[in-house]
Amino acid sequence: MNATKIYLETEISNNHFVSYIAKNDEGVVSVRGVFFLKRPSYLEDLQGIEAYIFNMYTLPAHRSQGLARQLFEKCIEECKKRNVKGIWLHASKDGEPLYGCRGFNFKGSEESYCSKKACI
Repeated sequence: MNATKIYLETEISNNHFVSYIAKNDEGVVSVRGVFFLKRPSYLEDLQGIEAYIFNMYTLPAHRSQGLARQLFEKCIEECKKRNVKGIWLHASKDGEPLYGCRGFNFKGSEESYCSKKACI
């Protein structure tokens, strides 16, 4: 737990990690996080900035209310602001409709999805 805390404190202060949280009177009910990384540039992406969306969770009692979609869209908006060309994520089968309709494609193993067009 301490390693995660140190990681988040460092990456948030370096502006490499952004988290979006939905709360109500009971507390946090849904959360999304996005981590930004720099890769060597290539022809389609001269900046080499990519994103990995993770820590996606909504409490069961608050699912099917659009919270996951709203927070996911916040992550996508942040990616657009940063001119991200590639976004990666891992998801459960329950997440397929949300990510599929946003241009993410299943990549074969471990529920891995990616989109090179999500922010273009």
